[in-house]
Formats: sequence, C-alpha cells, structure tokens
Amino acid sequence: MKMNNEQMDAKKQLDLITSLAEDARGSLNNMAFPLLLFGSSAVIGTILSYILGAVGYGKFIFIVWIVLMGGSAIIMAVSKTKSRKTSGTDKLFSILWGSIGFSTFVMMIAGSTVLNFQTSFNSMFLMLGLLLFIGYEVSGTVIRSKLMMILGLFWIAAGIACVFVTPLMAPAIIGSATFLLEVIPAIGILLKKKKA
Repeated sequence: MKMNNEQMDAKKQLDLITSLAEDARGSLNNMAFPLLLFGSSAVIGTILSYILGAVGYGKFIFIVWIVLMGGSAIIMAVSKTKSRKTSGTDKLFSILWGSIGFSTFVMMIAGSTVLNFQTSFNSMFLMLGLLLFIGYEVSGTVIRSKLMMILGLFWIAAGIACVFVTPLMAPAIIGSATFLLEVIPAIGILLKKKKA
C-alpha cells in the first residue's frame, strides 16, 4: 500500500510539473501582444518626441506619451476582459507589469513636474531600465526563459548607459532598446505561435 501511495504522489508531482510547464509556455505566448503593443507605442512616442522637440512643440511631448501609453493600457484592459481564460501565471504577470507601468508613469510625472526635469531626465531612464530589468528577470524566472532573463540584463545596461549620455541621447537609447528588446522578440513569438 505504501508503494502505491508513493507512485501516486510521484504521478501527481509529474502532472503538476507538466501543468506548470504548459502554463509557463502559454504565458510566454500571451506576453507577445503586450510587448508588441507597449513596445511599438514607446518607439512611436520616442520618434514623435524628437520630431516635436525639433519643430518647437516640446511642450506637447508629455501629452503624446499619455495618449500612447494610456491608449495601450486601455487596449490591454479591453483585451484582457475579452479573453476569459487566465492562468495564475497570467495574473501574476498582470500585477507585475501593471505595477511597473504605474511606477513608470508616476516616475515620469514626478520627474517632469516636481523634480528639476533636466537633471533627473537621465536618472528617470536609469530607473526605467531598472524596473524593466526586474520585470524581465521575474518573468524569466517564473516561465523559465533564459531569453527573458538575458533581455533583462540588456535593459539594465541600457538604463545605465543613459546616465552617461546627454539628455537628448537618453531617449534614443531607450527607444532603440525598446525596439530591439520588446518589439522584435514579440514579433518572433507571434510568428512562432502562428507556425504552430
């Protein structure tokens, strides 16, 4: 009887591990849309920021970012309510990335209104790199993706690089990192998902 219980426990453990692995793979696939949405919005926002700054409309940059990121958040909220099936991992990612998004928003508002914008601009990008590093490392650990963890290291490197450049170059670094570390991987995940 004892042997039978041990075999049953081993089978339950194996089933649980298999279920968690499938959940993790599904969560990685589910991350493609948010990465593409927010990544594309960030790249577009960076390009528009440079254009508006060059033509003398820099005071409207903040509005562009609110519209792009706010619109992306609304699209994500609507798409989440339409998809009924969410796993525990998906809920964890929603809380993690929602917190990172909210923290970034508060940081940017504080940096542009309360703090001296010019001196804090580069440090805001350092903090953004740090927040994204944490998000990618936690996500990569949960879904056991070394790629996500490597992308996290690139995010912290991009954030650190922003400290050593002029305030005009820091957005270019973050915009380029966003394209390389979010948009391209998201497209890869979607293409791989489409083939399967």
